[in-house]
Amino acid sequence: MRGAVVFIIIIIAAAAGFWAVSAQPTLKIKRQLSECERATLGDIVFLVDSSSNIEEENFRIVRTFLRNVIQDLEVGPDKVRVGLALYGDRPQEEFLLNEDKDKTAVLDAVEQIDFLGGGTETF
Repeated sequence: MRGAVVFIIIIIAAAAGFWAVSAQPTLKIKRQLSECERATLGDIVFLVDSSSNIEEENFRIVRTFLRNVIQDLEVGPDKVRVGLALYGDRPQEEFLLNEDKDKTAVLDAVEQIDFLGGGTETF
């Protein structure tokens, strides 16, 4: 057991054009981001919409967002572990929490994720 593990799930569900118009973070979001920046132990799973509703250009923006978030984390097996899955017509695991990746390996894996396209099978 990993002690007092902070378990954070970030769901990225972007609609077409959502990332093109960004809003300023609210005080609550800034406070939560500040807490995340101080975290030294945790599990983060990114669930990324990769359906055709997002379009490839917006998917690239999401990939940039992922890189920026991960870059500021202390990633490692005994620190912050990161996992990522895509969804569209079907879910697709990209990498799991138990793969013991360091920050460089996670960033490389994020760079390799492909846009799935297809429909959005959400209910």
